[in-house]
Amino acid sequence: MVLILRILLFRHGESIGNREQRMPGHCQDSLTRPGKMQTQRLGQALADQGWIPTQVYTSPAKRSLQTAEILMTQLTAQIQPLQTIPCLQDDRLGEVNNGILGDLTWSEAQARYPQLCQTLESSLNWIPIPQAES
Repeated sequence: MVLILRILLFRHGESIGNREQRMPGHCQDSLTRPGKMQTQRLGQALADQGWIPTQVYTSPAKRSLQTAEILMTQLTAQIQPLQTIPCLQDDRLGEVNNGILGDLTWSEAQARYPQLCQTLESSLNWIPIPQAES
């Protein structure tokens, strides 16, 4: 017997932080209207192909949870009402903590931390960001 495993990885739809060109990291921002529409189109395209997941995993970020909820709505509409698809939150799927740069735009980061940003732009070496994950 051959077992076929299909894994689909996708990022959340456009979030408010994406729209504002922020480095959100752990910040809890929502999907924008276009982000919700992107996710609905993805869900419809997957449903049209008959793709039904056995499990869904998501990070606990609000934008990711919204994406999973929209996709689950699109995908479960085509299966028996009694069948459920588990949606599991996993902290390990969360974005990295950006430390002092979290939720800033690059321009805001340059204004607040000019030396750090100049070093980040000019060096090919790993530059630790204060209060961020290593």
